[in-house]
Amino acid sequence: MGMRLSPDHLITFSVVAQLGSVTDAARHLNLSQSSVSAQLKLLQRQTGQALYDRHSHGVTLTAAGLELLPHAQAVASHAARAAETVARLGGVPARTVRLGLSHALAGAAARLARSGLGPGAPQRAVRVISGLSANLTEQVRAGQLDAAIVVDTGLTVPAPLESRVIGEDTLILCVHPGHPLAPLGYVAPHSLERETFLWPSPGSGVRRHAQRLLALAGVVPDSELELGSLFAVHEALLDAQGVAILTRGFVHRAAQSGALRALGLEAPQVSVPLLLITPPAGTLSPERRAFLSRLPAALAPDPPPEGAAR
Repeated sequence: MGMRLSPDHLITFSVVAQLGSVTDAARHLNLSQSSVSAQLKLLQRQTGQALYDRHSHGVTLTAAGLELLPHAQAVASHAARAAETVARLGGVPARTVRLGLSHALAGAAARLARSGLGPGAPQRAVRVISGLSANLTEQVRAGQLDAAIVVDTGLTVPAPLESRVIGEDTLILCVHPGHPLAPLGYVAPHSLERETFLWPSPGSGVRRHAQRLLALAGVVPDSELELGSLFAVHEALLDAQGVAILTRGFVHRAAQSGALRALGLEAPQVSVPLLLITPPAGTLSPERRAFLSRLPAALAPDPPPEGAAR
């Protein structure tokens, strides 16, 4: 008899890989961190392979982990579909909306989830899954997500999916409060060449927008550090390790609390369009269409406090 891997362990592995963090995965799955860590260790023991590396900024998959990931994602998708089928056979409508969200919109996750629970909305569960734009688009195409909101970087949306711009965010320069630039309200890109720029992975839409902005300003940074994810960049900023161009929505809570400073950029093209990707409208239930119609209003960020850079 061949090796039998636990579906629960594979689902947990897929969520950890998606979020890049054991802590975030535990919160997403409503489990303790120790439980998630134990499941990952058991999965590694069963496969006999090192599937991931843990570091101060989260989790990175090894070559073996990347090879296993599509199978783990398939198990998670089949489990979700099975649950919907059982609910439908029992006469109970499937009430979970699966919404993909670009990492850059993590700060809006709670508001987007609540948009399905407002006055006049049917009470339903909303499952928000964070990821890279291209991956989320593929998951909508495969039926693993009901919709996704991503940063528009000229992404080609495959047929028969539909897409439309439903909002925008703004690129800002983010620094530690102790950084020499922190007291300023706005900065010009040409003054940043000697700064150490912190970048997420090349697959990040925010990174592509930011690098395009610097290129248009003729700025070539002297020093750059690639950290793998927006969350890793956020942690490095808290440690005062450099500067980063991010979206205001991603850092608005840290900026409001004073943990980070969000500075305006004196440059054109600082607006970042946000794209809603869905299956063809005719395939969506009225309830899901109603939920999606609430998303643009939910995307609006909280207003910055008095005195914050605008």
